[in-house]
Amino acid sequence: MARRLAEALGREGYSVWWDREILPGKSFDEIIKERLDAAQCLIVLWSKASVSSDWVRDEAAEGLRRKILVPVVIAEVEIPLGFRRVQVSNLTSWRGQRPDQEFDLLLASVAGLLGGAGKQPLDLHKDKPRPGWKRWGPIAAVLVLMACVGAYYFIKASVFRYSDQYTYAEQLVRKYNFYSTGTERWSRPNVGGFPHDFKLQGDVIQDAATGLVWQKGGSPDISFPEITGYLRTLNAERFGGRDDWRLPTLAEAWTLLSPQQTPEGRHIDRVFDPKQEWIWTSNTTKNGYGWFVFFTEGRPIFQNAWGSHGYVRAVSGPRWE
Repeated sequence: MARRLAEALGREGYSVWWDREILPGKSFDEIIKERLDAAQCLIVLWSKASVSSDWVRDEAAEGLRRKILVPVVIAEVEIPLGFRRVQVSNLTSWRGQRPDQEFDLLLASVAGLLGGAGKQPLDLHKDKPRPGWKRWGPIAAVLVLMACVGAYYFIKASVFRYSDQYTYAEQLVRKYNFYSTGTERWSRPNVGGFPHDFKLQGDVIQDAATGLVWQKGGSPDISFPEITGYLRTLNAERFGGRDDWRLPTLAEAWTLLSPQQTPEGRHIDRVFDPKQEWIWTSNTTKNGYGWFVFFTEGRPIFQNAWGSHGYVRAVSGPRWE
């Protein structure tokens, strides 16, 4: 539910930050306080776990005190005393559909608090640290997920326009007829996917259809700052006999998505190592957001990059845009 709501908020133009963007070594409570202090809107998801969490109640109380609290019920629970006078959106039956009366009520509450400011530029990601939904979430405001406890959405103004990134994705789909699952406007779940001619050559895979050479496997789960060192090592050691390894562009990584799934549930040709569930691309913004390609889900996702952990599948060859 948290992820679904985060995606829906993103499509409305809000940017989101969540707790898993906290860099190693950072104090959890200090960063949460910093984000809460900067927030103009706090969405709290009441679930069976969150109603019994002192941490969630404390943060919700702060949102109530500042009059920025927007409560949402996502399970059949009794809202804690002290929060029952605030109008609640009931999303227990919501599955992402639009229009929806309860979700529209939530949007109206958010818009009322932000006063139309949700799409003005403002940088909220100064200490940056998902890739994978296992650790992160995309979106447009500032979303904080309290792992297994509750979910907070800290909404402020966006540092870029999601519409520009989505338009770019649509342009790529029209240009290359890419495959993509999901409900985004560039989704093409019924196309056959990009045509390939893969040839395995030891630890690398050459695609005669694109002229690109890929790692068969890739990196372990690494953070954004570790990418440069990983690529430098590949080139210094002349991995696969090459010294021009780099991050793939979104277009290049998207060519790998396939309608067919491997036995491990990956939307990619079986010639590749299934360990890399999603991969970084070089398409990132100056504000720390970027595109990832998720083989587990069969689609690209635009989300916080600076705070992410994920996988590198390096590429060599002519650049595709």
